[in-house]
Amino acid sequence: MVAARVLVALLVSIVFLTATYFWAFLVAAYIFYVDEDTYAENLDKLQKAIEEYSSGDAASHLESDPSTQKWVLFWVHIFGVLWVVEFIRACTWITMSGAVCWWYFLRKDETHKTRIPILRSLGRTMKYHLGSAAFAALIIAICQFLRAVMEYVDRQTRLYQDKNKVLKLIMKCAKCAMWCIEKTVRFISAYGLVFVALEGRNFCGACFSTFKFIVANPVQVGVNTVVTKLLILLSIGTIPVSCGIATFVVLEQRGIRNPMYSVFMAVLLAIVVTNACMAVFECAITSIFVCCFKDLKERDGEHMSPSLRSAFDLPPHYPKTDDDGKPVTSDTPKKLTEAKDGVDENVRV
Repeated sequence: MVAARVLVALLVSIVFLTATYFWAFLVAAYIFYVDEDTYAENLDKLQKAIEEYSSGDAASHLESDPSTQKWVLFWVHIFGVLWVVEFIRACTWITMSGAVCWWYFLRKDETHKTRIPILRSLGRTMKYHLGSAAFAALIIAICQFLRAVMEYVDRQTRLYQDKNKVLKLIMKCAKCAMWCIEKTVRFISAYGLVFVALEGRNFCGACFSTFKFIVANPVQVGVNTVVTKLLILLSIGTIPVSCGIATFVVLEQRGIRNPMYSVFMAVLLAIVVTNACMAVFECAITSIFVCCFKDLKERDGEHMSPSLRSAFDLPPHYPKTDDDGKPVTSDTPKKLTEAKDGVDENVRV
């Protein structure tokens, strides 16, 4: 049930992302197709406004060439779009992770169960974690923007690179390095945002917790990452193809002519849904992975399921009882529900 609601949250984010891409396309079209006289008119107004509130030196440095103005506005627009897109993704990741962490620690507590875990997690994200999401999105957007600029420079200098092999090698190495940096930042940010949702820390503190977590469990993190990526690639590669084949067979049996259009739409829809499901799967696996090791370190795996405890080679967990033999409720759920900006506030004992 929680997974289905998390998927709904992801689909809502897809709607916002689609609207963002549509808005980005319209603004980019306006930048390049607007009349150059409009740029000149707006530049005059901007210069007059700057001269009114300054000595006029700043206004003299404004670029008066309409073509240059277009490209400046275009690159500013591109960076803004990258930032907004990554901000939506970061907020979605924190929201999904918060719901999964809440389920992990409170699924056995009847008192604090809720029918709207995703809305509660979204409320915590909107109230406490927008700054962390924006900062994480800013770092990723800067990496993406630098890669886009380097790609543009690479295309503009193809003739010079053909004449100078050293320049071509330097450009390829720089692009490869930026790709590695972006992937590293994304990897750290994914775990960092989980710690943001779990512990209620800011993004910098969450990244520090991520580094400590990776250093303490390097093999487990590596295995979890490789297995997760392989399952995602396997699902994305097989599910859309299976849907396309099934659609083609059904339409052929019904005597539909030219079923390829329907097959194409079925495959396209399957790709979208599969990617959405795999995004939820990756976030849930990463969040549960972090929760398990945190629970194991601080609570001796108290909240693990029997199968999970067996996988960690732990003995069965028996509930604590008082002198009368009655089960003692753990104080963890209380600390979870009293958390103001995170799920568990480090689940300290």
